[in-house]
Amino acid sequence: KNKPRFKRFIKKERNHLLILPRYNSDLKRFVVDLINVENFKKQHTYTHDINKFNKLVKTDRKFHERIHVDHSPIRFVYWHPMILDDASLISNGGTALFRIDKCGNLIWFNNEQFFHHSLMLDQNKYIWASGTLKPDSNFVSQFKRSKEFMDDAIFKLDLETGKILFQKSIIELLIQNNILNNQEIFDANNDPIHINDIEPIKKDGLYWKKGDLFISIRNQSAIILYRPSTNKVLKYLKGPFYMQHDVDVI
Repeated sequence: KNKPRFKRFIKKERNHLLILPRYNSDLKRFVVDLINVENFKKQHTYTHDINKFNKLVKTDRKFHERIHVDHSPIRFVYWHPMILDDASLISNGGTALFRIDKCGNLIWFNNEQFFHHSLMLDQNKYIWASGTLKPDSNFVSQFKRSKEFMDDAIFKLDLETGKILFQKSIIELLIQNNILNNQEIFDANNDPIHINDIEPIKKDGLYWKKGDLFISIRNQSAIILYRPSTNKVLKYLKGPFYMQHDVDVI
């Protein structure tokens, strides 16, 4: 009884926001909520006119032809939303990469390629996005054995316009750097890479330089340390992990 009660000896305000894409059953559509993690109160909700957006997407390509069905308002999903300093939002809706302002007005969209999974900003405020090349890279088109084969790639985009500034097939990258051979790639299934994450390096370290990229490829259970300026793989890490999804630089 004489011992002091447990005291909370560290009191730290959590000055962070949770970006939460979710389905709103009242609205019958997806929204993106900004949640204050100090008190778990909702600060803002992002929505945009999905039908208006879908009309802008070119449907003459196979991966966009069912947009009005698979990405109708009741089925549209905000993938990996990212909030910028001006409160605008960039996301991948499974159809195109797009940026909206805080009121939901469209700033730009890009449906040149099939974008998927994570979005990250580098030290120069360029967007790095993962996706699948359509059409395939020249190298992959020579050797693939199925129309369903996925040529996953990384893309660098301009923040203000959404235009693609650089793109690189991961398969082409691994072959050029003598990491994997044709048989290991093209004798596998139709999704041999499955890129999940691109993590830009924002400052020099012992084993990397600013501008390098960590690339997570799930179906090889591997991480690539890649230098775009020289097209060189500096390190190829495979295991002891399985189906790696996310890289963080600490």
